[in-house]
Amino acid sequence: MHAFVPVAQPGDKLKAIFQLGMAANFFTLVGAVLGLIVLGKTEWVVGFWAQAWYALCLTPLFMGDAINAYVLGRLRLEGERGWDDVQITPEGRQNLVGWFRLWRTLSFLTAVTLAGKLLTTLAPDPAIGQGLFLLFPILFLAHAVRCLHTLQAYVAPVLPAFGGRALVWRAASLLVLFCGWLTWLGRRTGPVTGLDLIGHGIVYFLICAWLQPLPSKYSILRPTRSAPDLGVTLLPEGLENAAERLAIQEAGAWWKGEGGFVSLGCLRLPLLELPLFQATGEALLSPDRSSLLLLLISEVKPRVHRALYSSGGDRAYVTTDFGAPEARFPDEILYETRPGDEPAADFLARHQQRCARCGPLEDPPWAWLEALVLLVLQFLARRRPGEPASGASPAAHGSAAVGEIPPARDPS
Repeated sequence: MHAFVPVAQPGDKLKAIFQLGMAANFFTLVGAVLGLIVLGKTEWVVGFWAQAWYALCLTPLFMGDAINAYVLGRLRLEGERGWDDVQITPEGRQNLVGWFRLWRTLSFLTAVTLAGKLLTTLAPDPAIGQGLFLLFPILFLAHAVRCLHTLQAYVAPVLPAFGGRALVWRAASLLVLFCGWLTWLGRRTGPVTGLDLIGHGIVYFLICAWLQPLPSKYSILRPTRSAPDLGVTLLPEGLENAAERLAIQEAGAWWKGEGGFVSLGCLRLPLLELPLFQATGEALLSPDRSSLLLLLISEVKPRVHRALYSSGGDRAYVTTDFGAPEARFPDEILYETRPGDEPAADFLARHQQRCARCGPLEDPPWAWLEALVLLVLQFLARRRPGEPASGASPAAHGSAAVGEIPPARDPS
């Protein structure tokens, strides 16, 4: 009856991100091995162990490239797993992942060019590295422009603190640091030592880290340190995760066909049974506008569940197969649990039987849904709507009855 989607088990995210970090440093090892091969073929440094030492000293430099591998890999991983931790627009996530190989190649070639320039100072004729010294700033400039454009176009719309003056200051400070470092590097004479390679590598690593911040909504170990989002957020671009889109589509086939329900679009909202957890899915309205169907995938259940909502005066009728028969709600919410394998037609008939006298819902119904969530939270806090909790938001203070909540936020 239900379409199932992949669900993260406890520790899955920590494990996946740890593995991604290890995989990103694969390019650090590749860079060190390339350095060892170059030194072994040219014999600019005599002795295997001396060559191995110099190759090892290149690792901080190639760790700068590993930052790029981690950032782009994290965005691709979140798209595959259906996570939404990194604070970036959907368009930005799609564009960066779509051009993954190009941006990875640019970053790696920039690091290789710098490493080559440093190693050629060990050659009998250091002038052979002059071309690399001229190519490195060009590649780095292209890489830096791409990173700064990502912050302005894709991160700043979600987190304004990363755009505007902050971005100008970031770019200016990077320009001063890079130009000063490049000038010092160009005027330097003589072969580099292992410690010189480490020092230049650390500078390059810090520049790459400053270029590519990765602001995340949730930490790995804690779900969030900020207040939970208690509103309805419309998702005009739909669901990002392909498995979730397919599951919602399969679950809504009967409702859109024989049921005659009309889609109102995709959305994200707190789970009514557990408001501190989020659910995403699609909202559909019945032909007579008296029933709202939510097909949801939550952080709690690894399947699509159905929830029908109707309003009858000061009461809200909820019929769902979420699977929480022992859940408790305020008197204003009449909640009923149905079997998960109940046919859609029987599920709808039971709901219509319960609320035969219910009238049309608000248009749009988002503020009404938000009011129900706040009502449940107030009930769980053992406070009635007219008794505001300390520290509650102004919206919560003004919610004396169901439906008196500000309208939903549309991120578009």
